Amino acid sequence: QQVMYNLQGCYVSCGWAAFAYVNSWNSVYQGNYYYMTGVQVHELGHNFNLAHSGGLNGATYTDHTGMMGNPLYSDETGKMCYNAAKNWQLGGSWYPNNGKKLLDPRGGSASFAP
Repeated sequence: QQVMYNLQGCYVSCGWAAFAYVNSWNSVYQGNYYYMTGVQVHELGHNFNLAHSGGLNGATYTDHTGMMGNPLYSDETGKMCYNAAKNWQLGGSWYPNNGKKLLDPRGGSASFAP
């Protein structure tokens, strides 16, 4: 279970929309950022033990391939989820058999391994 706290506004020079504790149950949002899906999914990622994603330059928030890099703030901008690396890290908690699939090399159907 997750708990979201919302601060009515910024009280001391805020340069952040929200923050969450890694591998924990709570996140804190300031102002109107609480209703932005991209911000919520990013902070829940921290609760799920995911760190920020950086691009090739190693800087935080420069990997634009998923929600832990530079999340979309608006539902109107586009759709985004966690990238492949973060989905792999989530592993068995989200996918059966840690996301491993049995593939039929003859072109048959693919299924999750038991």
